[in-house]
Amino acid sequence: MQQQMRKSSSESASLLEELTDLKALRLTEVAQHKDQVAHLQATLSSLRHALDKERDSNTRLLKALQEADKTALDLASDAQGIK
Repeated sequence: MQQQMRKSSSESASLLEELTDLKALRLTEVAQHKDQVAHLQATLSSLRHALDKERDSNTRLLKALQEADKTALDLASDAQGIK
């Protein structure tokens, strides 16, 4: 009976140690995933910023092209009137 209790106690201790190791491993994995998520969020933020700058630049270029097109049409119209 005592031998069975010692065996059961030993098995319980072994299982507890295994669970503790698994928990520590899981906590390490969670920490790594949190680091990866933080890195990806920072990368996404940088990409959004770059896209915003690119969009603003493209908007300015489009406005400049539209103005140049309008000026060219006005000049062409004026040239037609001079003839």
